[in-house]
Amino acid sequence: MLLTSTEPVSRAQIVKAFADAKSPCRPLSAEEIAAAVIHLTRRCTQTTSALALLQTRSGLQLRTDPRLEPWLRHFHRKIRRVRLSRAALETLAIVAYRQPVSTPDVEQIRGVSSAQVLRSLMEKDLVHIVGRSGSVGRALLYGTTPSFLDHLGLRHLGQLPRREELAAMWGGTDGAAAAGAVDTEQDGS
Repeated sequence: MLLTSTEPVSRAQIVKAFADAKSPCRPLSAEEIAAAVIHLTRRCTQTTSALALLQTRSGLQLRTDPRLEPWLRHFHRKIRRVRLSRAALETLAIVAYRQPVSTPDVEQIRGVSSAQVLRSLMEKDLVHIVGRSGSVGRALLYGTTPSFLDHLGLRHLGQLPRREELAAMWGGTDGAAAAGAVDTEQDGS
């Protein structure tokens, strides 16, 4: 199942598939599936496997080991990726670290209009509307989608880099300033 699925497969979907009367395999318990996941994870990491088992918020997914990307890019001449402009990356970072966040909040941080960028991120299924603010005007509030976490290979928002990690990645004051543009308080959901 994991090998042929283009989307993450939840543990509940796996249990249901094995419990199906048409399944050629015997039913598996949640504990057996958990043990199989641990075994498969070890096998992918402790051998020279070309596969990596990612556990995202939506479920489990087998992907090609990211270390093989340069070779595969050369072989296939291109690997499709979601391409984001600098404005989209800035906006996505603000939404990820500050969610739920309104368009005026994003615009105040960025200093420019961001409504079109938010629409573009919604079309790419990286951001969605999570509600309305309680303030005057009841602005729409945005948050990240499970697809956002899946693209990054994360289970929850708590796995996003912290301010100190961002500053180290970007080096020096520019990194600290960029990291300071977002709030590092996360609810872990």
